[in-house]
Amino acid sequence: MSANWTKLASVGRFVFGLAILAGIFWVVPTLAHVSPSIIVAMMSVAITPLTFLIYPITIAGIYFVFTSKFRWRIDVIAIIIVIIAFYGTYQFINPLSSLDIGGNTTLNVTVLTELQKPVVNLEVDLAEKAGPPPSGGTANTNNQGVATFSVKPGDYVVYFNTLNFPKNLEYPQDSQPVHTTEGKINQATVVLKSK
Repeated sequence: MSANWTKLASVGRFVFGLAILAGIFWVVPTLAHVSPSIIVAMMSVAITPLTFLIYPITIAGIYFVFTSKFRWRIDVIAIIIVIIAFYGTYQFINPLSSLDIGGNTTLNVTVLTELQKPVVNLEVDLAEKAGPPPSGGTANTNNQGVATFSVKPGDYVVYFNTLNFPKNLEYPQDSQPVHTTEGKINQATVVLKSK
């Protein structure tokens, strides 16, 4: 019974370690609307404050994957570090998550292919600058290729989530600026080129 329990605990640690690694390289980037390659680039190319958060998480994930013996003090400290570093990493990548651009001004963004066909069910993001979209800054296109936003009047840019962008279309190099004025239905059109 003890041998089975030890083996089960070892498998649990391995799975937990993989979950930590998946979290830093898949879950956090997905929630923050950035590519996982940004995380890898920050680890390998630049020394940034984010690097000091990502490395401890990665080391803890590898520790749990490759160790099968319980070391309570080290395990508890590693889990606390992972929780704090995950929170810090997400907040660092997603600083706009607490902002809200929602309001009473309507903006309709029409997304078309170069053949003037609507791009259906595409996530369109809206913010003051490209990056993780704030609250109120995400909408999906309907059957006519129109994404409707209710925002505060002001200047924004229209851009797209790289993680679920259609493979048959070219991702635009530049974000499209738009201006919204209170009291009218504002319109913008984005034309995407085919690959």
